[in-house]
Amino acid sequence: MAALVIAVAIQALLPRRWPARALSGPGLRGGLASFPCMMCTCCSAPLTVTLRREGVSLRSLLAHWVGDPTLNPAPLGG
Repeated sequence: MAALVIAVAIQALLPRRWPARALSGPGLRGGLASFPCMMCTCCSAPLTVTLRREGVSLRSLLAHWVGDPTLNPAPLGG
C-alpha cells in the first residue's frame, strides 16, 4: 500500500521526463538508483521497459535492472 501511495505522489509531483533525465548518462546513476528500490526481477522488468521507452540510456538501464534483484534482501532471509 505504501509503494502505491509513493508511486502516485511521484507521478503527480515530478515532471514526466524527470526519471529519463536523471538516469540518462553513465551507468553509475542507474546502479545508484537501484539501492533504494531493491525490487525482485518480476517487479523490475516492467519498470525497465517503461524507463527504456522514456529514453533512459542503455548502460544506466542495465545497471538498474541488474542491481535491483541483486540487492533485494528478501531471498536471503528465509
